[in-house]
Parts: sequence; structure tokens; C-alpha cells
Amino acid sequence: MAARSRPTIMSASSQKAYDGEQLRLLDSDECILVDELDQVVGSASKKFCHLMENIDADKALHRAFSVFLFTGNGELVLQKRSSDKILFPDRWTNTCCSHPLSVADELDNPPCPEASGVKRAAVSRVRQNITRGSLALIQRNQAFDHTHSNRAPLFFIFV
Repeated sequence: MAARSRPTIMSASSQKAYDGEQLRLLDSDECILVDELDQVVGSASKKFCHLMENIDADKALHRAFSVFLFTGNGELVLQKRSSDKILFPDRWTNTCCSHPLSVADELDNPPCPEASGVKRAAVSRVRQNITRGSLALIQRNQAFDHTHSNRAPLFFIFV
């Protein structure tokens, strides 16, 4: 089997001209840094958390989530990320993925089994993504190659 190359998430030397709002959020949104046991150890910008040199140096472990939304007919709702996105442009992905931020309503420090802060963040981001109209449906049993693996909790929401 041929080795798969690891996708480049973000490099410090990226030269592409990006949307000002995306750049602002990369610097201003603070992700929750955690250790291997999900204990909060601090916060850092989304940019810091997604720079490959920080990931490779094990300095950027942070909370994240993935949402898989199914219709009542068992169809999985997907989104195709915009070609203008900084992270993973032009990729078909789950319904929604993002990060709970280092703010009181999303922090969950110490971590709690019900992950109420993460759930609040997920509901908010799903609402934002659904209003953008970049969603598609596939049958529940159809194969889906999800090459971006992480430790994010999964939420299955039936509508």
C-alpha cells in the first residue's frame, strides 16, 4: 500500500491573499489547549493551533468537534468548503466542524461528561453553516472517505 502524504494544514509562509474576516478570526478566536487527558492547559489562536510547526512540536492539541447531521430519511448532510477557505479549501466534509472557544459558555473546565460547552458551540456553528447553503446529501450507507483524522467528539443529530 502506498503511503499517504499528510495534508498540509497551514504553513507560516502562506502567501495567498485571504479574506480579511478569516484572517481576523484566525488571530482573534482563542481555541482551548488541552493535554492528552483533555485537561485545559491554556488557550491559543486558531492560527497557532493550525500551524504545522506547532502541531509537529506537540504544542497545539486543542478541542474540536465534528457534527454529522442526518435527515429523517437517513441521508447525511455534507458541506463543500469554499475554495477561499484557509483550512481545507474545496473539500467535501462532515456537516460541520469547528472548535469550542476559550469563552465561558464553551470552555467546560474541568471537562464534563455532558460536554455542554462543546454542544453549545456545535449548535451555533451548525446554524451558521446551514444558513450558508453549502450543504449536500448522501445516503447514510454510502462510503465517505474522511482523511482528516483527529480526536474530536462526534455528535449525531437527527432532524
